[in-house]
Amino acid sequence: MSFSADFDVRPAHDSDMSAIHAIQQYYVAETLIHFSYEPATLDEVHQQYDEVVAGGYPYLVADHAKTSVSPVSNVELILGYAFVRPFRTRAAYQYTGELSIYCHPRHVNQGVGGALLEAVIARLKKMKGAAECVHPEEYPASCPQLPKTSQISSADRASAGKEWLRATHQGKDRDIHQLLACMTVDPDHEQAERLHRFYARHGFVETGLLKKVGWKWNQWLDIRYMQLEL
Repeated sequence: MSFSADFDVRPAHDSDMSAIHAIQQYYVAETLIHFSYEPATLDEVHQQYDEVVAGGYPYLVADHAKTSVSPVSNVELILGYAFVRPFRTRAAYQYTGELSIYCHPRHVNQGVGGALLEAVIARLKKMKGAAECVHPEEYPASCPQLPKTSQISSADRASAGKEWLRATHQGKDRDIHQLLACMTVDPDHEQAERLHRFYARHGFVETGLLKKVGWKWNQWLDIRYMQLEL
């Protein structure tokens, strides 16, 4: 999928994870956008990629490689990445996905995020038409049975939910009806308003504001949800 003369948007590969890891490290360490205190390890980034792809969700990168005329590392060629994951692991949420988009800090406001978002939306719409809907009462007998909640801890219940989602789809395309984007409302609101306009241009509407749910850099932070019906 080509969006400009400068980069292509394509499905991510395992070999892209070092570049994605480097981008994520920046957002964790230098911004309020990412709520983690410590960046994920490279192994954890690989694991997340495997889970997204195995779950039937899109994971895309903006790749500058096609215009490169000199040998550079893959870290320098990945301008941004985007993926969708389950909004929640309980079965009733299976038609709702949550979006993550991150651009390389040297390539913000250059059309990378917009290209990634357009590609994700196009991919989800295509998947929506082709996906096989899986309802809880219809999942195959070979799939793991969810244990009764009274029999397991909350952590085990969350793990069982993830196993159920993977097993019922087994890498098949997802039938996503609602796409959510969650963003930090920074103290001066400048960044949050830019993101609000960015998502609104692509059809998202604001659906919620959660007050003081994050604590980073010695301050309380709000988060805003925006939603797109596919």
